[in-house]
Amino acid sequence: HGKCLCGDRFFLATDALAQWFLREVEAEKTPWNDLDSLLGESDIQAAALTWLGELRERQEIRNDDVTLIRVTI
Repeated sequence: HGKCLCGDRFFLATDALAQWFLREVEAEKTPWNDLDSLLGESDIQAAALTWLGELRERQEIRNDDVTLIRVTI
């Protein structure tokens, strides 16, 4: 609940990525910074494949399909 303000960001993610995101938050990390950096890459697809591959190798995310949408107000 609450109000969104100009500049607020919402990340909409499928289950594997959402699970990773919530686990990071529970560990008092800032996964939104990782996602913002990833989405700022000039070749997002290549960067995402590399990043996800590394997470999967370290078994930090399930090997499942991943979709991410960032909405900035």
